[in-house]
Amino acid sequence: MRSNGVKMFIKLKSKKGTYSQLRCISKHNKLYFNCSRFYTTNLEGSNNFKLDREFVKEYSQKKAPFGFNGLGELVYRRTYSRLKEDGKTQEEWFETVERVVNGTYNMQKTWVDQFQLGWDNNKATKSA
Repeated sequence: MRSNGVKMFIKLKSKKGTYSQLRCISKHNKLYFNCSRFYTTNLEGSNNFKLDREFVKEYSQKKAPFGFNGLGELVYRRTYSRLKEDGKTQEEWFETVERVVNGTYNMQKTWVDQFQLGWDNNKATKSA
């Protein structure tokens, strides 16, 4: 009888308040660890990277380049636009871009902070 193994996840908390998840696989009564991190979450909400609201507001009046004779916008609204916090309205293109850029830079910031590589907020803001 062939065993596919049992997968477990271990959640580790660092002194800085970040979590890392390790994957453990048990096969034939032996435990194997995959020490590559699956995700890291920064719990310090006040320290997060965030685009300046005035900068983002400049893009609110620009038309998004959806293309494909309306099909692009349909796919965007169905697939990528999320409900806003009010629970009634969908994000517009500029808000989705803001969410994705903020999320991407927060992942980078968490990685840089976790390995103490020296995050430069001004440099990040300019490149975003």
